Amino acid sequence: MKKLLLFFIFFTEIVFSQKSTISGTIFGFKDGTEVLLGDDELGDIIQEAKINNNKFTFKNPSTFSPKRMYLIIKEDKTMHWFDSFMVDNQNVILSGDKSDIPKNIKIKGSKSNNEKIAFEKSYEQLQKKWDSINDLIGEKRNDTIKYSKEEINHDRIKRSKLDEQIENIKLNNIKSNPNSYISLVELFWLKEKIGKEEVKKLYGQLDEKLKQTDYGINLKVYLDLDKILQEGDYFHDFEAKDINGVLHKLSDYKGKYILLDFIQTYCFWCVSSNDDLKKINEKYKNELQIVTFCSDKSEKTWKNGYKEHDIKWVSLWNGEGLNGRINQLYGTEGTPTFILINPEGKITKKIFGFEEGKLEEILQKELNKK
Repeated sequence: MKKLLLFFIFFTEIVFSQKSTISGTIFGFKDGTEVLLGDDELGDIIQEAKINNNKFTFKNPSTFSPKRMYLIIKEDKTMHWFDSFMVDNQNVILSGDKSDIPKNIKIKGSKSNNEKIAFEKSYEQLQKKWDSINDLIGEKRNDTIKYSKEEINHDRIKRSKLDEQIENIKLNNIKSNPNSYISLVELFWLKEKIGKEEVKKLYGQLDEKLKQTDYGINLKVYLDLDKILQEGDYFHDFEAKDINGVLHKLSDYKGKYILLDFIQTYCFWCVSSNDDLKKINEKYKNELQIVTFCSDKSEKTWKNGYKEHDIKWVSLWNGEGLNGRINQLYGTEGTPTFILINPEGKITKKIFGFEEGKLEEILQKELNKK
């Protein structure tokens, strides 16, 4: 009888989770306008709906742990993006006007999203200053005739100081309320600055639901790693599948130089690097093997991007996502990250980000050494 009762409770929880919704009342769009619900961790659209009388509804995909979502409203050729928000296993209600997108849509029914708003409020003014300086740096980089490198570097120093201030506030927020989803997300991103022992203590305060989220799982991966690979270390072998489902090991290409290219399919700088990689692949194909490791959580996104970007070299995927074990082991810092491995298997260069022509310049120096 006790087992039957436990099963009934478990079954009731599942049914309840399946019936919870994400619904919206957004004014300013005509009937029939398409609304897309995306999963931030998956990096893909998971549901579609249409606006009718200013309203739309989705099934809530959250079951036993919070999820980060985003919305896209497709109006003719315009894509209205609504910033990422968090949902729990409850009915979530969005409301507002077209002019409230992307930052002022109201959200009710999500404890995790309320925690996210409160967390971000504590450094809101500093973040606005950071955004302003970051935009200015972008403008100046596009006009190097008018602006000198010294001016741009001065702005970068100001941005770095703001980074430090924001990070300190985040750390205080995490330590004062470690057992929340937003604290877990930020703990993952700041783990290197906090230090492993402190991260281990904070991880121990998480409840089991949070430990089973993607961020909880990947934080445990970090804690279990002996080290993060650096220049001078020997590469770590791994296995992943190609576009045809065939498994490849990184060691299959030992004996040549390997350029291990960590990407997300639609990351702007990853896409920008494709032209350079095509030239490098053609010019150095006898001495170098490019191996792109796609960090998308979604296999569909990876496959669509592979075809769209006309990849001519090895592209591998294993579904771990951007924060999975392979990315963490190689110490990637966002995408793209390039790891150059020599024919003996030693990491000779780690390159973060993309700058036109820089990859070939570095490769040429390495090949000349050989």
